[in-house]
Amino acid sequence: MSILDYLIEVQEFSSKNTSRLQIASLHRILMQKGIYQDGQLVLDWGGGRYDITKEYVESNKNITFLIYDPFNRSKEHNENVLSIVEENGGADIITLANVLNVIKEKEVRIDLLKEIKNYLNGNLYISVYEAPKSSNYKETDEWVGQQTKNGWQNCQPLSYYIPEVEQIFLNVIKKGSVLIAG
Repeated sequence: MSILDYLIEVQEFSSKNTSRLQIASLHRILMQKGIYQDGQLVLDWGGGRYDITKEYVESNKNITFLIYDPFNRSKEHNENVLSIVEENGGADIITLANVLNVIKEKEVRIDLLKEIKNYLNGNLYISVYEAPKSSNYKETDEWVGQQTKNGWQNCQPLSYYIPEVEQIFLNVIKKGSVLIAG
């Protein structure tokens, strides 16, 4: 069993139903800030079942935009994506848009980051959904997440994930609503 299969198997909650037909704000930010450049290989890890983000990015830049998602893409698709990344010596950019926040288990998030590092030849850009503090979420001293109708939501701010990312990556900075690791 591969590490990626293992990580899927040990998660209490699947993220299969968290995929949305929308462009995650992370990709709009990276486009607006000029991070996406022609000729890059971009790997959108956990990019969901829809190609709307791929179409948006590729229609604006001459980029190879690949989506890897173990819950929403076939094993063959995902193996092909990782094969292309490996053949190119890694991805120039890997994005994790609203992925860490739907993984309940800290050890799975850390192991996932370790695995992602194997495919990176540039920077990792991370965003999370920061659930509003409302009656829908139970507040505790640590503001712990909870099960939702679609899976799991950590209900943590982006800065919560910095120590986890720093366990794997030497350089981690927070710029607005994005973590950048490399």
